Amino acid sequence: MNPSQAIAKESSNQLSHGLKDLKDNYQQIELQIVQETKKQRESHMEKYSAALERIQTLKKLLKTEVEQRKNAEEHFRKLIEEKADETLNSFTVQYLNKLHAMHETV
Repeated sequence: MNPSQAIAKESSNQLSHGLKDLKDNYQQIELQIVQETKKQRESHMEKYSAALERIQTLKKLLKTEVEQRKNAEEHFRKLIEEKADETLNSFTVQYLNKLHAMHETV
């Protein structure tokens, strides 16, 4: 083998090793990207799931609060109606008593 063939073969070997190293580096970087992307997706899914769970909890709490307020409104409405009825009855009795007293004096 002459010196120029030896140099060409050495260059070819270096180029071949360089390409193999480049391919290995590319595959390693690609694997790291895939792993990092997977981690990010999992992290996003966990955050999304936690946020969704929190929203569901808040919806339940809000529904409970609305129901409690409805019940309280209904309770107070009934109390007001009862008090109004009592007051009306009391005024009616007082009026009838005064009317009766006036009738007796006449």
